[in-house]
Amino acid sequence: MKSQPSLTPAGQWTRALEDPAFAFEAAIHGAPGRLRIPPGWEVSRTLPREHLLHFPLEGSFLARIGGGREFRVEKESLLWVPAGTALHFRLPPGEKLFSTRFRLIPRRPLPWPLAEPYVCVPDAARCRPWFEGIVAEAGLERGEPFHASRLRAMLICLFTEMERIAATRAPAAGEGVGLPRLNRSQREAVAHFMAERASRAREQGWPTPADLARHLRLSPDYFTRLFTRTYGRPPRRWLLEERIHLAALRLEESRLNITEVAGEFGYENGFLFSRQFKAVLGRSPSRFRREG
Repeated sequence: MKSQPSLTPAGQWTRALEDPAFAFEAAIHGAPGRLRIPPGWEVSRTLPREHLLHFPLEGSFLARIGGGREFRVEKESLLWVPAGTALHFRLPPGEKLFSTRFRLIPRRPLPWPLAEPYVCVPDAARCRPWFEGIVAEAGLERGEPFHASRLRAMLICLFTEMERIAATRAPAAGEGVGLPRLNRSQREAVAHFMAERASRAREQGWPTPADLARHLRLSPDYFTRLFTRTYGRPPRRWLLEERIHLAALRLEESRLNITEVAGEFGYENGFLFSRQFKAVLGRSPSRFRREG
């Protein structure tokens, strides 16, 4: 397994999109990509496998991601909520919001975890042309000429523009003040530890939250709090999703049978593997392999 701990989420997706074999879908899921939000709007959900990208054109809204603190998403800020993350959005009474958004769905799991529970890029006006272009293209029929190529190109432009903004923006006053999270070196240590242990899961078993806490020399409770604030979900859930996503890649890319793949990832019980696989990806291992 290849680890890319130094890449931002935008950088990770750019790297994936540069591979012509990487399949994805950009969709607006039946609702207008540009919409005026009605008064009293409030939504709570967990995105199963799609990434949600939101860009307010007028007004703002309040967001809480992964159980963290509520914050305001201002006009022309780009909010990106990764797959598997719990979100809560609401429009306070008396406020107005005109927004645009789309969903980004990889056809296969990315080969590395996103490093952040969400991304919010303030003052992202430079991203607006690419964002609106993607929304417009996503609303077209898939049979339109060069549809997939245009989406891929505009997504790369959007993500590299996000990288440029992040590279040149000075930290705002007070930015970063708040509840502590895992720092960059700790996140890198987690990624390297996971890469090493994933290759030896058959012999050593899949790592547990306690294993990660010991590796970082943190108490289990403190580690769980830091990890959950960093990744938007508890370490036990994150480890399960990593295990299943890697097993799904192995099913797709090898000729091993389901029992053999389960064994590679430390499952002694094929029934447990199938149950957890379906809980994470919504399909049984056999159906996943059959449908691709």
